[in-house]
Amino acid sequence: MTPVPARPAAAKVPGKSLLEQTGMTLGEAYKVLRATPGSAWETIEQTRRQLVQQASPVKTAQMNDEARISLQYMAERANRACITIWRSRSGEYETPHRARSGRRSPAGIETGEADVKIILGGFNADEDNEAIDDLDTLEEDREAAIAGDAAAQNRLGGRYANGQGVAQDKAEALKWFRMAAEQNDAAAEYFLGVAYASGWGVEKDEVEALRWYKKAAAQKDPDAQFKLGVAYAEGRGVTQNLPMAFMWTVLALSQADQDVPSDAKQLEFRNSLADQLSDDQKAESLRLMLELQKMHQGRLR
Repeated sequence: MTPVPARPAAAKVPGKSLLEQTGMTLGEAYKVLRATPGSAWETIEQTRRQLVQQASPVKTAQMNDEARISLQYMAERANRACITIWRSRSGEYETPHRARSGRRSPAGIETGEADVKIILGGFNADEDNEAIDDLDTLEEDREAAIAGDAAAQNRLGGRYANGQGVAQDKAEALKWFRMAAEQNDAAAEYFLGVAYASGWGVEKDEVEALRWYKKAAAQKDPDAQFKLGVAYAEGRGVTQNLPMAFMWTVLALSQADQDVPSDAKQLEFRNSLADQLSDDQKAESLRLMLELQKMHQGRLR
């Protein structure tokens, strides 16, 4: 059997079976990915990618709502199956690390200072920031940011947030992130949501955090969509609404990065929501999802 490739370790959850942690048995996981216990890991990962790619917006653009949601559901199950097999083969209940475009790791269940550190850490790993401490690059970013380049405004915000090439300054960082967000930059909108949710450089304000999450989620940012789901599930800055929470978490996980499986803690959270919903509430969640997708399609026409 091909060994499982090494991945960064995450927190273990002792005393729980694979079914309890991922909502899927090992046999079911192999069936979803059309594999067997003897299948090479590369083959399993290739099948997962194919299933996720089939649900991409480009490939589903001309499909009806039912077909599109069906493929998104299969993609989410493929990611969950991959995590289940990973955990079984590794012998430890680990959560594979997922990083999207070097910007941040997955949106966790809790919102706090740790979220901010995770996001800011992503600025160090971004391909655009290899020379982040170079003074020439700093001045280029500053000039581009002043000229209105949203990506440069994000990078400059990251510099001030981390103290990279400049003195750390939360207020200055937030100024540049806000300028990028005002140009509908989803990454900046998401960061402002986390900043307000945790009180990073601003007074903690869950209502304002929700406003920025909604803006980023409207641009199909999966991290922001998941945070919205958590907010609606727990009544953070909004009245609790479980069908709405379930809808946002399903949408977030259906858009998981094609290269790495979804975060297991997010899957567990989504599964716990599903267990709390009645059949009528699940139907309401599906109705909300269809309504949202039709609204997005209307904006694209």
